[in-house]
Amino acid sequence: MAPPVVALGLFGTGLIGTAHMKQLAKQTPYLLDQLRVDVRVVAVSNSRRMLLSGSALQGTEWKAALESPQARPADPDALAAHVAAHPGAAAGVLLDCTASELLPQHYCSWLGQQGLHVITPNKKLGAGPLQRYQQLRQLQRYSGKHFMYETTVGAGLPIISTLKDLIETGDRVLTIEGVLSGTLSFIFNSFKPGVAFSEVVRQAKEQGYTEPDPREDLSGMDVARKVVILARECGLQLGLDDLAVASLVPQQLAQLPTPADYMAALPQVRCAAAVVQGVGCCMGTPG
Repeated sequence: MAPPVVALGLFGTGLIGTAHMKQLAKQTPYLLDQLRVDVRVVAVSNSRRMLLSGSALQGTEWKAALESPQARPADPDALAAHVAAHPGAAAGVLLDCTASELLPQHYCSWLGQQGLHVITPNKKLGAGPLQRYQQLRQLQRYSGKHFMYETTVGAGLPIISTLKDLIETGDRVLTIEGVLSGTLSFIFNSFKPGVAFSEVVRQAKEQGYTEPDPREDLSGMDVARKVVILARECGLQLGLDDLAVASLVPQQLAQLPTPADYMAALPQVRCAAAVVQGVGCCMGTPG
Protein backbone atom coordinates (compact mmCIF):
# COMPACT_ATOMS: atom_id res chain seq x y z
CA MET A 1 0.00 0.00 0.00
CA ALA A 2 1.42 3.37 -1.01
CA PRO A 3 2.06 5.89 1.75
CA PRO A 4 -0.41 8.81 1.98
CA VAL A 5 0.53 11.90 0.01
CA VAL A 6 0.80 15.31 1.66
CA ALA A 7 0.78 18.17 -0.85
CA LEU A 8 2.73 21.19 0.35
CA GLY A 9 2.81 24.77 -0.89
CA LEU A 10 5.56 27.16 0.19
CA PHE A 11 5.31 30.93 0.51
CA GLY A 12 8.66 32.66 0.88
CA THR A 13 11.96 31.70 -0.73
CA GLY A 14 14.33 33.64 1.53
CA LEU A 15 16.58 32.21 4.23
CA ILE A 16 13.86 30.24 6.04
CA GLY A 17 12.03 28.99 2.96
CA THR A 18 15.23 27.89 1.24
CA ALA A 19 16.47 26.14 4.38
CA HIS A 20 13.15 24.31 4.62
CA MET A 21 13.41 23.08 1.04
CA LYS A 22 16.94 21.79 1.65
CA GLN A 23 15.93 20.06 4.88
CA LEU A 24 12.86 18.47 3.32
CA ALA A 25 14.87 17.17 0.35
CA LYS A 26 17.34 15.58 2.76
CA GLN A 27 14.61 14.15 5.01
CA THR A 28 12.29 12.80 2.33
CA PRO A 29 13.74 9.24 2.31
CA TYR A 30 13.32 9.02 6.11
CA LEU A 31 9.74 10.30 5.92
CA LEU A 32 8.93 7.67 3.29
CA ASP A 33 10.72 4.74 4.91
CA GLN A 34 10.14 5.35 8.60
CA LEU A 35 6.98 7.45 8.86
CA ARG A 36 5.30 6.22 5.69
CA VAL A 37 4.33 9.66 4.45
CA ASP A 38 5.01 11.10 1.00
CA VAL A 39 5.50 14.88 1.31
CA ARG A 40 5.46 16.60 -2.07
CA VAL A 41 6.19 20.28 -2.61
CA VAL A 42 3.85 21.15 -5.47
CA ALA A 43 3.86 24.96 -5.29
CA VAL A 44 6.39 27.66 -4.43
CA SER A 45 5.90 31.41 -4.35
CA ASN A 46 7.91 34.51 -3.61
CA SER A 47 6.41 38.00 -3.44
CA ARG A 48 6.39 38.35 -7.24
CA ARG A 49 6.01 34.98 -8.92
CA MET A 50 4.80 31.48 -8.18
CA LEU A 51 5.41 28.04 -9.58
CA LEU A 52 2.59 25.47 -9.63
CA SER A 53 3.49 21.87 -10.41
CA GLY A 54 1.52 18.69 -10.97
CA SER A 55 4.32 16.62 -9.41
CA ALA A 56 6.84 17.04 -6.61
CA LEU A 57 9.45 19.74 -7.18
CA GLN A 58 12.87 18.14 -6.85
CA GLY A 59 16.14 19.43 -5.43
CA THR A 60 16.85 23.03 -6.33
CA GLU A 61 15.10 22.99 -9.70
CA TRP A 62 12.35 25.22 -8.30
CA LYS A 63 14.74 28.18 -7.98
CA ALA A 64 15.43 28.41 -11.69
CA ALA A 65 11.86 27.48 -12.61
CA LEU A 66 10.51 30.30 -10.45
CA GLU A 67 12.28 32.79 -12.71
CA SER A 68 11.36 30.98 -15.94
CA PRO A 69 8.40 31.53 -18.29
CA GLN A 70 6.55 28.62 -16.68
CA ALA A 71 6.12 30.69 -13.51
CA ARG A 72 3.20 33.08 -13.22
CA PRO A 73 2.38 36.19 -11.17
CA ALA A 74 2.01 35.43 -7.46
CA ASP A 75 -1.57 34.75 -6.37
CA PRO A 76 -1.90 33.32 -2.83
CA ASP A 77 -5.44 32.01 -3.25
CA ALA A 78 -4.63 30.37 -6.59
CA LEU A 79 -1.66 28.63 -4.99
CA ALA A 80 -3.84 27.44 -2.10
CA ALA A 81 -6.44 26.10 -4.53
CA HIS A 82 -3.73 24.25 -6.45
CA VAL A 83 -2.45 22.55 -3.30
CA ALA A 84 -5.98 21.67 -2.16
CA ALA A 85 -6.75 20.07 -5.53
CA HIS A 86 -3.58 17.97 -5.82
CA PRO A 87 -4.71 14.54 -7.13
CA GLY A 88 -4.71 11.78 -4.54
CA ALA A 89 -3.43 13.92 -1.66
CA ALA A 90 -4.59 12.88 1.79
CA ALA A 91 -3.86 16.36 3.11
CA GLY A 92 -2.76 19.77 1.92
CA VAL A 93 -0.39 22.03 3.83
CA LEU A 94 0.59 25.66 3.31
CA LEU A 95 3.88 26.81 4.77
CA ASP A 96 4.18 30.58 5.18
CA CYS A 97 7.87 31.43 5.59
CA THR A 98 7.37 35.15 5.09
CA ALA A 99 6.93 38.17 7.34
CA SER A 100 4.02 39.30 5.16
CA GLU A 101 1.10 41.27 6.56
CA LEU A 102 -1.07 40.06 3.67
CA LEU A 103 -0.82 36.27 3.82
CA PRO A 104 -2.20 35.85 7.39
CA GLN A 105 -5.38 37.56 6.19
CA HIS A 106 -6.00 34.41 4.11
CA TYR A 107 -5.41 31.82 6.85
CA CYS A 108 -9.07 31.59 7.91
CA SER A 109 -10.32 30.91 4.38
CA TRP A 110 -7.51 28.44 3.75
CA LEU A 111 -8.44 26.42 6.84
CA GLY A 112 -12.19 26.87 6.76
CA GLN A 113 -12.95 26.83 3.03
CA GLN A 114 -10.00 25.08 1.38
CA GLY A 115 -9.51 22.55 4.18
CA LEU A 116 -5.76 23.14 4.36
CA HIS A 117 -3.37 23.04 7.29
CA VAL A 118 -1.19 26.12 7.87
CA ILE A 119 2.32 26.12 9.34
CA THR A 120 4.20 29.35 9.86
CA PRO A 121 6.91 31.29 11.68
CA ASN A 122 5.03 34.47 10.69
CA LYS A 123 3.87 36.35 13.82
CA LYS A 124 1.36 38.60 12.08
CA LEU A 125 -1.64 36.33 12.73
CA GLY A 126 -0.78 35.28 16.27
CA ALA A 127 -0.22 38.90 17.31
CA GLY A 128 -2.62 40.46 14.80
CA PRO A 129 -6.20 41.67 15.22
CA LEU A 130 -7.81 39.78 18.09
CA GLN A 131 -11.04 39.03 16.22
CA ARG A 132 -9.18 37.35 13.35
CA TYR A 133 -7.03 35.39 15.81
CA GLN A 134 -10.12 34.15 17.66
CA GLN A 135 -11.83 33.24 14.39
CA LEU A 136 -8.86 31.14 13.30
CA ARG A 137 -8.63 29.32 16.62
CA GLN A 138 -12.33 28.52 16.43
CA LEU A 139 -11.93 27.22 12.87
CA GLN A 140 -8.99 25.13 14.01
CA ARG A 141 -11.03 23.70 16.86
CA TYR A 142 -14.04 22.65 14.78
CA SER A 143 -12.53 21.89 11.37
CA GLY A 144 -9.86 19.46 12.52
CA LYS A 145 -7.26 21.40 10.53
CA HIS A 146 -4.02 22.49 12.11
CA PHE A 147 -2.57 25.95 12.58
CA MET A 148 1.01 25.35 13.72
CA TYR A 149 3.14 28.27 14.87
CA GLU A 150 5.77 26.91 17.25
CA THR A 151 8.57 28.93 15.65
CA THR A 152 6.86 32.29 16.13
CA VAL A 153 8.45 32.39 19.60
CA GLY A 154 11.83 30.92 20.45
CA ALA A 155 12.78 29.83 16.91
CA GLY A 156 13.33 26.07 17.09
CA LEU A 157 12.94 25.81 20.86
CA PRO A 158 9.75 24.10 22.12
CA ILE A 159 8.43 27.18 23.94
CA ILE A 160 4.82 27.21 22.80
CA SER A 161 4.33 23.45 22.93
CA THR A 162 5.72 23.39 26.47
CA LEU A 163 3.43 26.25 27.48
CA LYS A 164 0.46 24.42 25.94
CA ASP A 165 1.30 21.25 27.85
CA LEU A 166 1.54 23.12 31.15
CA ILE A 167 -1.82 24.82 30.67
CA GLU A 168 -3.62 21.74 29.35
CA THR A 169 -2.48 19.68 32.34
CA GLY A 170 -3.77 22.21 34.87
CA ASP A 171 -0.84 24.48 35.65
CA ARG A 172 -1.41 28.22 35.99
CA VAL A 173 1.22 30.46 34.43
CA LEU A 174 2.29 33.22 36.80
CA THR A 175 5.14 34.83 34.89
CA ILE A 176 7.18 34.25 31.75
CA GLU A 177 10.78 35.46 31.77
CA GLY A 178 13.41 35.22 29.10
CA VAL A 179 15.50 36.89 26.43
CA LEU A 180 12.79 37.55 23.87
CA SER A 181 15.04 38.85 21.11
CA GLY A 182 18.03 36.90 19.92
CA THR A 183 18.59 39.74 17.47
CA LEU A 184 18.95 42.44 20.11
CA SER A 185 21.04 40.09 22.24
CA PHE A 186 23.43 39.54 19.32
CA ILE A 187 23.58 43.22 18.43
CA PHE A 188 24.30 44.55 21.91
CA ASN A 189 26.73 41.76 22.74
CA SER A 190 28.61 42.47 19.50
CA PHE A 191 28.53 46.27 19.71
CA LYS A 192 31.89 47.52 20.99
CA PRO A 193 33.94 50.73 20.92
CA GLY A 194 35.30 51.36 17.45
CA VAL A 195 32.57 49.30 15.73
CA ALA A 196 29.85 51.18 13.87
CA PHE A 197 26.33 50.33 14.93
CA SER A 198 25.36 50.02 11.27
CA GLU A 199 28.06 47.37 10.80
CA VAL A 200 26.71 45.29 13.69
CA VAL A 201 23.19 45.51 12.28
CA ARG A 202 24.51 44.47 8.86
CA GLN A 203 26.25 41.44 10.39
CA ALA A 204 23.09 40.47 12.27
CA LYS A 205 21.04 40.67 9.09
CA GLU A 206 23.55 38.71 7.00
CA GLN A 207 23.72 35.95 9.63
CA GLY A 208 19.96 35.63 9.70
CA TYR A 209 19.36 37.04 13.18
CA THR A 210 17.07 39.88 12.14
CA GLU A 211 13.63 39.97 10.62
CA PRO A 212 13.66 40.77 6.87
CA ASP A 213 13.33 44.39 8.01
CA PRO A 214 15.73 44.96 10.95
CA ARG A 215 13.52 47.80 12.14
CA GLU A 216 11.02 45.18 13.29
CA ASP A 217 13.61 44.11 15.86
CA LEU A 218 15.05 47.52 16.72
CA SER A 219 11.63 49.12 17.09
CA GLY A 220 10.63 46.51 19.67
CA MET A 221 7.72 45.28 17.56
CA ASP A 222 9.14 41.79 17.12
CA VAL A 223 9.40 41.38 20.90
CA ALA A 224 5.92 42.91 21.34
CA ARG A 225 4.43 40.35 18.96
CA LYS A 226 6.05 37.50 20.89
CA VAL A 227 4.63 38.90 24.14
CA VAL A 228 1.13 39.04 22.62
CA ILE A 229 1.42 35.48 21.27
CA LEU A 230 2.51 34.13 24.65
CA ALA A 231 -0.16 36.12 26.50
CA ARG A 232 -2.89 34.81 24.21
CA GLU A 233 -1.58 31.30 24.71
CA CYS A 234 -2.16 31.84 28.43
CA GLY A 235 -5.74 32.95 27.78
CA LEU A 236 -5.28 36.72 27.94
CA GLN A 237 -7.19 38.69 25.32
CA LEU A 238 -4.44 41.16 24.45
CA GLY A 239 -3.39 43.06 21.35
CA LEU A 240 -0.39 45.12 20.38
CA ASP A 241 -2.29 48.28 21.35
CA ASP A 242 -2.28 47.08 24.96
CA LEU A 243 1.53 47.23 25.14
CA ALA A 244 3.81 50.21 25.62
CA VAL A 245 6.74 49.84 23.23
CA ALA A 246 9.77 52.17 23.13
CA SER A 247 11.41 52.12 19.70
CA LEU A 248 15.17 52.36 19.16
CA VAL A 249 14.69 53.50 15.56
CA PRO A 250 14.77 57.27 14.96
CA GLN A 251 11.62 58.57 13.30
CA GLN A 252 13.50 59.68 10.19
CA LEU A 253 14.76 56.13 9.61
CA ALA A 254 11.46 54.52 10.57
CA GLN A 255 9.73 56.39 7.74
CA LEU A 256 12.01 55.05 4.99
CA PRO A 257 9.96 52.86 2.61
CA THR A 258 12.08 49.69 2.41
CA PRO A 259 14.56 47.69 4.52
CA ALA A 260 17.19 48.34 1.84
CA ASP A 261 16.67 52.09 2.21
CA TYR A 262 17.08 51.78 5.97
CA MET A 263 20.28 49.74 5.69
CA ALA A 264 21.70 52.22 3.18
CA ALA A 265 20.85 55.26 5.33
CA LEU A 266 21.98 53.87 8.69
CA PRO A 267 25.75 54.41 8.16
CA GLN A 268 25.15 57.94 6.87
CA VAL A 269 23.60 59.45 9.98
CA ARG A 270 25.51 61.16 12.76
CA CYS A 271 25.45 58.99 15.87
CA ALA A 272 24.32 60.11 19.27
CA ALA A 273 24.84 58.23 22.52
CA ALA A 274 21.88 56.34 23.89
CA VAL A 275 21.72 54.13 26.91
CA VAL A 276 20.05 50.77 26.49
CA GLN A 277 20.12 48.45 29.48
CA GLY A 278 23.08 50.39 30.81
CA VAL A 279 25.14 50.02 27.64
CA GLY A 280 26.22 53.13 25.75
CA CYS A 281 25.44 52.61 22.10
CA CYS A 282 25.21 54.55 18.87
CA MET A 283 21.68 54.33 17.56
CA GLY A 284 22.16 56.51 14.50
CA THR A 285 20.13 59.57 15.48
CA PRO A 286 20.32 62.10 12.66
CA GLY A 287 22.03 65.36 13.49
